[in-house]
Amino acid sequence: MKLEVDGQMKNQKNHINYLEILAIYYTLKSFLHLIINKHVKVLTDNTTAVAYISNMGGTKSIDCNTISRQIWLFCKDNDIWLTCTHIAGKENLADKKSREFDDKLEWKLKRSVFDQLCTLWQRPDIDLFASRLNFQLENYCSWKPDPLSAFIDAFSINWSYFQFVYLFPPFSLLSRCIFKIREDGARGVVIAPFWQTQTWFPRLMQLLTDNPIVLPKNKKILNLPHDPQSVHPLHKKMKLIACPVSGVASENEDFLKKQPTYSCRLGNQVQRNSTKCISGNGSNIVTKNKLIAFKFL
Repeated sequence: MKLEVDGQMKNQKNHINYLEILAIYYTLKSFLHLIINKHVKVLTDNTTAVAYISNMGGTKSIDCNTISRQIWLFCKDNDIWLTCTHIAGKENLADKKSREFDDKLEWKLKRSVFDQLCTLWQRPDIDLFASRLNFQLENYCSWKPDPLSAFIDAFSINWSYFQFVYLFPPFSLLSRCIFKIREDGARGVVIAPFWQTQTWFPRLMQLLTDNPIVLPKNKKILNLPHDPQSVHPLHKKMKLIACPVSGVASENEDFLKKQPTYSCRLGNQVQRNSTKCISGNGSNIVTKNKLIAFKFL
């Protein structure tokens, strides 16, 4: 049985008893830092899960036996003693939270596009906004406790600890991310929508260290790893860009110095043609009187 390879396997086809035990396993891994050298009592409304964990395995289901043994090996390695008790379904408060989970928010950039960006610049050390469902790198930071994540809450760690970071955050967090990049002096690549009217957009352009890339516009550029047929609801209107950035001001200035001047400064002689570097599709932007051209992947 393939238990877990990259955290993105589809579990929908597995039996509910297996999924209940798997949920217990992932919960233990997520809160490992709190339960090392502790006695942990698990409450579940699934009697099969109680039986398999209490007996350290079973004979009726190979899958349930495998995951139960893995739970106990995990507990042994971390000096955890586990007891499992049945709780009535109506008293199980965790059930409500599990039903509120919306996995249609776990959008992921197409893997081949991510690999092209890595070749173009460099492979990041960490994926700062991910989960076990949509991570691009095995070293990733999750929003909430996650069984496979290296860190929890990207804004709680110093991004400069990493040589190069990958950010594909919720769009509502882009302003905070830009501030954090500058504050920490971090380097990396940011995936963002090409929304020039947003307040964060000019500040993102000021962090550039190379020409930004316009990503291919097609309905499969974003996908839900657990649903191959998924299509992002904004795919017809949204254009995504990849921006190599740095929070180190001198690196931003070095990049701008290499770009053509768009227009003259106050008091200088007017240029004959101040807009001579215009792309055919209009994918240019001006930052600090420098014309920055967008490239296409």
